[in-house]
Amino acid sequence: MWFSEEEEIRRSQFPDGFFFGTATSAYQIEGAYVEDGKSLNNWDVFNHRQGFIYGDNGDTADDHYHLYLEDIEIMRSMGVNAYRFSISWARVLPRGRFGEVNPAGISFYNKILDNLLLKGIEPFVTIWHNDYPQELQDRYGAWLSPLMQFCTFCCDLFQGLWKQSEALDHNKRTKLPKQRGVIGLVVCAFMYEPFTDDEPGRKAVDRALAFNVAWALDPLVFGDYPPEMRRYLGDELPCFSTEEKSYIKGSIDYVGINHYGTLYAKDCLHSSCILGADRPIRGYVYTTGERNGVPIGERTGMSKFFVVPRGMEEIVDYVKERFNKPIYVLENGK
Repeated sequence: MWFSEEEEIRRSQFPDGFFFGTATSAYQIEGAYVEDGKSLNNWDVFNHRQGFIYGDNGDTADDHYHLYLEDIEIMRSMGVNAYRFSISWARVLPRGRFGEVNPAGISFYNKILDNLLLKGIEPFVTIWHNDYPQELQDRYGAWLSPLMQFCTFCCDLFQGLWKQSEALDHNKRTKLPKQRGVIGLVVCAFMYEPFTDDEPGRKAVDRALAFNVAWALDPLVFGDYPPEMRRYLGDELPCFSTEEKSYIKGSIDYVGINHYGTLYAKDCLHSSCILGADRPIRGYVYTTGERNGVPIGERTGMSKFFVVPRGMEEIVDYVKERFNKPIYVLENGK
């Protein structure tokens, strides 16, 4: 259903159980960047390097670390019944895999969880939102190492307090009957429309969705990368053993979607494209927000983002049809 700016939207128009939520992430909101035992994370270090940015950083941000009670009350007053936030790895495990747990960090997130539940707000916990202790970057190159255990730590420590979680790794214990919550993966999902109204154009859309959305979800639902990727990348893609496929297949309970726009997908197999788009790693697809100089939708402050309302319905339909999992739209807008 679509609403114009003049139409009043009523909660009664939505089904029971529908979540009206808002979302943040730790680095973007918390501040208190070296307070109460928190260590430096990768963004703290990057944003203090001279010559890379304009002097902006997240040292204070929205000061949510000190104002979380006020922030939660504002959410309640707005009628919000779901809130997505992330756990700062550097705040709860300052040295990553090493050293002691930080009690102040654990207490902070427990207080957030307790107060959200007290106000009738469902917590959606993001286990990792692009920040990690700088020590892990220095020692291992961060996620380039298979030795990360943060998800296990959070699941053990906060179990029973949160119901919805987004994770980047999924261990065997989360599949056991004692699991109290549900675990999903969030994907940044653009929708795509054919640049040309023909079969190559429509197939370009299929490849764009496979290479940009299904590549992250297919292994967790079906146990392997999308057939479209296997066809064009072949042995360049990692191959899963039978044991690995069994381990990862069906390892998420729901799909989270971050959707900010729709782009055209142009076929590069049968027509010329800009340099770089005609490569297997891109699925032989060129994506653009313009066709013949006309934008696909209203422009925004970001060059790749266009306002295309129909894209929201289309991406939800695509994810539902392909994966048949419950869906939460966790970010959208312009």
